[in-house]
Amino acid sequence: MSKLISVLEKLNVVEKVQQEVSNNDSTNKNNIKKEASPKEDLKVSVSKQQETKVLTTPTKNNFENSTIDKSLDISEIYALFGMDSNKTNTIFMLGQFINAIPESLPHDIRKESVMNILTAAKSNFTDFIKDGEIRLNTLNDFTEKFHHTVNSKIDEYNIEISKLKSLISDYEIKIENKKNMLSKQDSTVKYELQKINSIINFFK
Repeated sequence: MSKLISVLEKLNVVEKVQQEVSNNDSTNKNNIKKEASPKEDLKVSVSKQQETKVLTTPTKNNFENSTIDKSLDISEIYALFGMDSNKTNTIFMLGQFINAIPESLPHDIRKESVMNILTAAKSNFTDFIKDGEIRLNTLNDFTEKFHHTVNSKIDEYNIEISKLKSLISDYEIKIENKKNMLSKQDSTVKYELQKINSIINFFK
């Protein structure tokens, strides 16, 4: 029991409390304090039941504004969907319990030890697993939306690039036409210059 308590204290799951009791001795009416038994000595900070999680689905505009120009860290993703990112009363607390058990022990022993910790802490294993499943679904939903948002923007950029390439091609054709026009005009003027010069030179 003492080992279990030390593990719980290490994870800040429980804290020591003193229980004040009355002495019923009729000859001594002074109140005395005594230390509670190990089971009474634990004040569990983990709630018996998970608080109802109210998830929010970000609107399309909010999602795009939050993800269009940068990638998000995990805490930002959870915040976007209205989820708590701390380790209290979540699947991550199970991870803390698991890490508190020596890895050298067989898997079944470690698993049983974690379940014993949950029992001592009066925590609901199902609630932790449900929290984990919600987070998995949320992260998968985020990934799908993130890919859709970013790929849509990439498609927009590619369309703009195609338009620009087409515009560039049109301008290149126009430039070539202008060059040909210059050359033709120069030839026309040059021929006329030569003709006039030839007449003038005849009389020199």
